[in-house]
Amino acid sequence: GGVDADGQDATNDVSYMVLETIRNTRLTQPNVSARIHANTPERFLMECARTIRLGFGMPAIKNDEIIIPALLEKGVSPADAYNYAIVGCIEASVPGKWGYRVTGMSFLNVLKILELALNDGRDPRTGLQLHPGRGDLTAFDSFEALYQAFYEQYLFYIRTSFHLDAVADVCLEEMVPDAFCSALVDDCLRRGLTIKEGGAVYDIVSGLQSGVTNTANALMALKKLVFDDRVLTAARVQAALSANFENEGGEVVRQRLLRAPKYGNDLDEVDALAVRIMKDYQAEMTKYHHTRHGRGPIGGGYAGSTSNISANVPLGSKIGATPDGRKAGEPIAEGVSAMHGTDSSGPTGLLRSVSKLPTIKMVAQLLNIRLSPTALASEAGLRHLVALIKGLRNLKVWHVQFNTVDTETLLAAQRNPEQYRDLVVRVAGYSALFVTLDRATQDDIIRRTVHDL
Repeated sequence: GGVDADGQDATNDVSYMVLETIRNTRLTQPNVSARIHANTPERFLMECARTIRLGFGMPAIKNDEIIIPALLEKGVSPADAYNYAIVGCIEASVPGKWGYRVTGMSFLNVLKILELALNDGRDPRTGLQLHPGRGDLTAFDSFEALYQAFYEQYLFYIRTSFHLDAVADVCLEEMVPDAFCSALVDDCLRRGLTIKEGGAVYDIVSGLQSGVTNTANALMALKKLVFDDRVLTAARVQAALSANFENEGGEVVRQRLLRAPKYGNDLDEVDALAVRIMKDYQAEMTKYHHTRHGRGPIGGGYAGSTSNISANVPLGSKIGATPDGRKAGEPIAEGVSAMHGTDSSGPTGLLRSVSKLPTIKMVAQLLNIRLSPTALASEAGLRHLVALIKGLRNLKVWHVQFNTVDTETLLAAQRNPEQYRDLVVRVAGYSALFVTLDRATQDDIIRRTVHDL
C-alpha cells in the first residue's frame, strides 16, 4: 500500500499478492504491515479486513496521514518519507538509509516512576533510592504539588535513560562495528564511516516509554478522589496501596479508584494527563543527542515511542499496587493501548483518546485492539472493520493491530497446548505462536478488552 514519491497511491498487484500469501501461510514472520492513506482503494482495505479476520494479527495498519508528516518534521526528505518502511516491530524508518537502531536501549517505566514519587523517591519493594523525593502521598496539599514531585523523578530517569543509551552506543561502536551492514547503508561508504560511527543518512532513535496510560489513570484517580472531590484521604489511599488493597477497607478504596475516569474512553480530562506526560518527555528529549550527532547523519537525536514489545508484563511485575486500581505485580498496559477492561466506550472511544496524543514527535506508537470473531463473521462485519480503519486514518492514529481469536480458544490452548501448536496471535508489534509464549504473556493477551463493531 502507501504512496509513491509523488504522493500518489502505490497499491498494486503485489500488494494483493502479499495479502493472499500471508492468508495461505499464516506464518509469524515476516511481519507484514499495510500502509493506508486518504486514497487507499476500497478493495485493498477490504482485503486487509479479510486477512485480519483470520486471527493471526496481520497485517498491522500503518497510517501515512501521520507517519509521513512525522518523518518530515524530523528532517527526512519528502521522497524518503513517502518511501518509509517499518523496521523492528512498529518503528518507521527509511530503507537503506537509517542508522543501526531505531529504538532506545532501555524501557522507561513511567508507572514505576510514579510509584517512586508517591514514596519519597524510594522503591517500596527494595528500599533503594536513586533520587531525592518530596515525601509520600500524604505530603502533597494539591494535585500540582503531586505532579511536580512526579515530574522531578520523571526528569531524573529520562536523563538516566539517555546516559544508558550513550554507554551502549560507545561500547557497540568500539566492539561491534557492523562493517557488512554498513556497506549496504547510504552514505557509509562515501563517508568512510560505519553505521555506528555516523555513516547513515538518517539516525534518529526512539526513547521507549511504557505505562503512560496507567500513569494517566493513576494521576486522574488521585486528582479526582483525593484532591478535587475529597472522597478519599491521601492516608487511606497510601495505606491501601502499601497493603496491595488487602488491608481493612482496601478493596473499597480499590473499587473507587477503578471507577475513576480512565484513558481510552474519549474523556478529555484523563486523556490530557496522558498528553501532558508525553509532552514532558518530548520536551526533555530534545535536549539530548546520541553519539552519532554531528558526525554526518540527519537527526542525531531522539524521538518519542511507546513500543514495548511484551515488556509490559515484566515491567508490571516490578511495580506495587497503583492508584489506577491495579494490584501489585500485574502487567501494565502495552503501548498506548488502554489498560485491560477500562476501555468501555468501544473501539471508537479508544481511537479518539489515542488521536489526542502528540504523535508528530514520535517514530513509533503501539496500539492493540482485540475484536470479537463474531463481529467479523459476515461481509457487513468486514465493512464495519473497514469503516473503523478509515476512522483511525482520519483521526491520524499512527498504528493499530488486531487480535480476533476468541477467549475460549485461547484458554483451550493453555489447557492443551499440543492441540494448538499452530495458533498465532498478535503480541505487540509482532505475531507469535500462542503456545510458545510464557504463561504471564498468554494471560495478558487473554485479559485484553474484547470489542464488537
